[in-house]
Amino acid sequence: MTLPDRLNLGALVDCRGAADRTALVCDGGAISFGMLGRATDAIAHAVHAGELRGSRLVVAASGSSTRGRGRRGRRIAIVSGNRPEFIAIMFGAMRAGCTVVPINPRQSIDITLEVLDEIEPALVFVERAIRAALPPEMPCVEIESLGLDLASGSGDPHNGAGASTQPTDRFDATPVDDDALAEILFTSGSTGRPRGVPLTHRGQVWFLNTFLDATGWSPEIALVAAPLFHMNALIRVKCALATGGQVVLQRSFSPEAYLQAIEDHRVTLLTGVPTMYAILLERRDLLRRIDTSSVTRLMLGSGAASPDLVDALRQAFPKATIGIAYGLTEAGGTVSSTLVPADGATPPRGSVGRPLPGVELRFGERDGEANQGVLHLRSPALATGYFKRPEQTADRFHDGWLKTNDVLRRDDAGWLYFLGRADDMYVCGGENVYPAQIEARLLGHPQVAQAAVVAVPDRIKGQVAFAFVVLRGSCSISPSGLQAHLAAGAPSHLHAHHLRLLEAMPLNSANKVDLAHLRRMAIELST
Repeated sequence: MTLPDRLNLGALVDCRGAADRTALVCDGGAISFGMLGRATDAIAHAVHAGELRGSRLVVAASGSSTRGRGRRGRRIAIVSGNRPEFIAIMFGAMRAGCTVVPINPRQSIDITLEVLDEIEPALVFVERAIRAALPPEMPCVEIESLGLDLASGSGDPHNGAGASTQPTDRFDATPVDDDALAEILFTSGSTGRPRGVPLTHRGQVWFLNTFLDATGWSPEIALVAAPLFHMNALIRVKCALATGGQVVLQRSFSPEAYLQAIEDHRVTLLTGVPTMYAILLERRDLLRRIDTSSVTRLMLGSGAASPDLVDALRQAFPKATIGIAYGLTEAGGTVSSTLVPADGATPPRGSVGRPLPGVELRFGERDGEANQGVLHLRSPALATGYFKRPEQTADRFHDGWLKTNDVLRRDDAGWLYFLGRADDMYVCGGENVYPAQIEARLLGHPQVAQAAVVAVPDRIKGQVAFAFVVLRGSCSISPSGLQAHLAAGAPSHLHAHHLRLLEAMPLNSANKVDLAHLRRMAIELST
């Protein structure tokens, strides 16, 4: 399967040839491709007409088929958690020629208002619970008022609540230019304030074609619990819908509901960040009780996955091929994966795979012989800069290349290994240290489920490691015991001078470990 180069991404759900096939499952309701396509058309009509009445969006009268004209490039914001309407709004707005901007609904309202002020949206689709916190003059539509009623798998096109879902309301996707923006995704903000990353239709089509071909993707039943405003979840939704697969969408991540969904829907593909999988593996009672034999592919990304975590996942899901990936929002998606063919070679332990075809890599500022350092990359999916951030764009984007600020190593066979973020590196007693080095040693201990390391000031060594650890089940090793484990056979700069046991890791809205919170805790506890 190959998508046309100039495809408007909004057409990914326009699968009228498979109208009766289930596209989406959420809260027990099944939504067909036909129903999702009609809802997407309805949103496209409504956005194109732009007629607002109070908090509702009303579709202007239309014929059986409309091709979008004008109103191109308008930015449409979505402030919402995971729900079926999110997908219809996202693809419908794209279909109408608009740029979609998903916004994290879990962040503070102050940051949300800053982001909205920055992007100056023509329209904001927002959940009712959040609407009251936005300025009354802001052009908003409450998602609950749309009348799409996708959550229950049915809809009343004449309920008077909003957009019509009548089958005759077809909207032909607006043709897109090479530089037409499909979406602006905001980074998770783990290294500071979230930054907008503009991605084009053409770049995303190139990525999807390359990724689907290189990883051998076939129609899957994909379980998605990661937030839809995040790149990880959006890639899986796009891949599933583009190939006629199915998305089992969960409102949020819960290990109990996640594992039960595998059995209930015979899920074939799991996707998530390493922290989610580490939490799942702690529920051994559920893993023993629930039938997970349908899972044939398991994908990890958006964070460093330790070899021990991967080994544990292989034991828990013995029929699954595990794909470990490295990617970032600025790159437009996945950069490398262990699923990329390598002439039959088995991916080495700890590798994040080989680059996708068409992705160029170099280490450091200029070409050279080095095979380790800050990774620079170039591909057709790459963003051209940050939205309204000229200084940060100038720092990270040069002559078509992206400086990732991630430190990677490439071995002689071409396999890549993630070593850590350059921003996280600290100097201990004159030695450069990446927290991932210490985290890997901690995760190698049989009693450790999760580990995160941050640096704190030290009067003698400059900076030292403060480790936070979550133990497995009923394990009871002491902090000093873990510190002794680290000290055995390792140089002093790789020791944990401070170590704290936690019941659970604090997570941010993308289900990653909240390092900013841990840094604040570490400073307080070490002074």
